[in-house]
Amino acid sequence: MGVLRRSELVLLALVVSGCAPRLERVVAYYPDGENVRLEGSIREDCEGLAHAAGTWRFYFPGGRLAELGEFDGSAVVAARSLASGDASLPDTSRTGRWSTWDESGHLRAEGAYRGGRRQGWWTEWHASGVRRAAGMWWGGQRLGTFRTWHANGVLATEGAYRFGAEHGVHRTWDERGVLRRSATYARGRLDGWLEVRDATGHLRERAFYAQGELDGWRTLWDENGQRTCRARYAHGLQDGTTFLFHPDGSVRQRGHWRAGKEHGASSGFDRSGRREWFAHHVDGWLDGDWLEWDVNGTLRARRPYREGLADGTSEEYDENGCLRTRGDWRADRRSGAWHFYLANGVLDLDRSGIYDGDQRVAPLADEN
Repeated sequence: MGVLRRSELVLLALVVSGCAPRLERVVAYYPDGENVRLEGSIREDCEGLAHAAGTWRFYFPGGRLAELGEFDGSAVVAARSLASGDASLPDTSRTGRWSTWDESGHLRAEGAYRGGRRQGWWTEWHASGVRRAAGMWWGGQRLGTFRTWHANGVLATEGAYRFGAEHGVHRTWDERGVLRRSATYARGRLDGWLEVRDATGHLRERAFYAQGELDGWRTLWDENGQRTCRARYAHGLQDGTTFLFHPDGSVRQRGHWRAGKEHGASSGFDRSGRREWFAHHVDGWLDGDWLEWDVNGTLRARRPYREGLADGTSEEYDENGCLRTRGDWRADRRSGAWHFYLANGVLDLDRSGIYDGDQRVAPLADEN
């Protein structure tokens, strides 16, 4: 028979002692055979299976205590495998109070288990000793108000839970104590107002949710506190009027959406409120005339669209209202006769002509 390792010697007495359900002590070592890896008590049955029970201690390789707590006797593991490191104790049989330390000896977590799940008040700490988290648990799920803290001791998050799911108002702060986020939940889903702020405390987003989906107005602001966008949603999709704004707060663009797609008339405006362009969409596709005007209100361009593609007669004008371009589009390509005019109104013979598939294939019949 070969020489037994130290861990095997500790367990040998247990293996030959018979089937009496008495509490026996077990110690397992790290591969160096000197430093204890774990120690506790087991009840061994006739099949050679160990039932962990009573107080157990787990150690780091350097010898410091890592965990301390109790098992309820329901955990089953082969005794020799446990000692050799080929098996571990299942968390499902943890019971009573447990404590956890880091390798420097700082307490990192403390609380109770029942049936292998967190039960009751638990507290966790940063390595510096500053409290990191605290709250009540029930059956392994958070219940009631739960709080976390930054390493500098400033409150980081606060909110209530109902059996593991966020419920009610939840708030988040940065390390300087500036409120960065506030949101209302119901059964783990956003349900109510959400507000997001930047590091200076300026509001950057405010939106309403229903059952986890955007449902109502959503407004965005820039870093200067100027509103940039205001859009209406339904069931998580843009649905209704949407506004974009210039830095001075005037409307830059107004459009309509339906079920997440642009649908209906939309217009763009300069800071004085003068309309610069107009378009019409159907289910997200440009469909109808695209119109542009210059600062004097003179029409500069008209281009018809069908299902997102330019299709029909298009015209472009200069700032004086003089025609500069006229021709037909078919499926987003120039087709047929196209007329291009120079600034003096003379026909541009180099560009004008008959087009096919966006290519000039012949001169105009009336060119001279």
